Amino acid sequence: MHVSTLTLKNFRNYENLTLDFCPGNNFITGQNGTGKTNIIEALAVLSQVKSFRNVPDTEIIQWGHEQYYCSAEVKDTQYQRFEIGCAKYGEIIKKKAKIDGKEEKKISDYFGKLVTVIFSPGDTILVYGSPDIRRRFFDGVISKIDTTYIDHLQEFRRILKNRNSLLKDIRDGSKDARDLDVWDQMFADSSSVIMARRSDTVERSMKLFQNAYASISGYEDIPLMRYRPSMKSFDKDALEVLLKKNRLRDIQSGTTTSGPQRDDFILESSDGRGFVYYASEGQVRMASVSLKITEMQLVETQKGVKPILLVDDIMSQLDERRRHNVVAFFQEENQIIFTMVDAARIWGSRKKEREFYIRENSRVEVKS
Repeated sequence: MHVSTLTLKNFRNYENLTLDFCPGNNFITGQNGTGKTNIIEALAVLSQVKSFRNVPDTEIIQWGHEQYYCSAEVKDTQYQRFEIGCAKYGEIIKKKAKIDGKEEKKISDYFGKLVTVIFSPGDTILVYGSPDIRRRFFDGVISKIDTTYIDHLQEFRRILKNRNSLLKDIRDGSKDARDLDVWDQMFADSSSVIMARRSDTVERSMKLFQNAYASISGYEDIPLMRYRPSMKSFDKDALEVLLKKNRLRDIQSGTTTSGPQRDDFILESSDGRGFVYYASEGQVRMASVSLKITEMQLVETQKGVKPILLVDDIMSQLDERRRHNVVAFFQEENQIIFTMVDAARIWGSRKKEREFYIRENSRVEVKS
């Protein structure tokens, strides 16, 4: 799978841009602030419908315009064209996603067909950030492998929202606590599916993560990856019993105090110390890169496709040896799109096939 042509209209600093990529190694170079990462962001939007920067679509629409559009022509897969369009009408934002000209109404029907893995300097937040960031990461990985998981997540969120609303009504005296019975059963059923999938994914990921970390770091102290659920059992009957046990606490707080929405994924030493509490900045960076390599390898082995790798200027943060170790994980079969100030940083370890140089006026020159 590879993107052959990317088209942008009113996307960030690009009013009109068309780039023709090669199937192998592509380098987007230029000074900082010229819009290199915006090209990676557009490919991420086309892959997962939203920006990896976690910003609203209104920030992506070019200043002075009311809409943006991006499309990708894709080769070596059953789908040939992906399109995302977004427009604002006052306070209302409308977005459409199409595959081969057909609008997809459900995100699960679109997601997972243009498969990318993004390596970004901001990935360190996966290690030291809040649990919800790690939940989103692992949920995203699972969804790339099996898009039905997206439907499970959406159903769980609907149930959680309704249960929390009911808890507030019971606390305020407008509803009866017995009304929770049906929602507890639905919550337990949905939670058991999500927790089992998360646990299975971490189990499959452990050795991949440790191998990646060891190879990049040069076999320094290797952290363990753990899934830390807020509920100790995945069995739906046991979950329902626990919900009833916690019912009074939930009513008093007006929210569901345990469940998949409170799970975490942690890194720790072999003696149980939290990785984030003893790791250096360099170790955190290596761990975050190792998590993304794990994502890449899981997608390849479980889904059977070579994802497109979007590598956004992470090489400048690594010394030469570790830069070479990271690049060694990238297979020749993967299309890779690098962004960096100077592509010469990794020419010695990765063949340069096509380079785009972005000038300060957003004009793009093809250098090779």
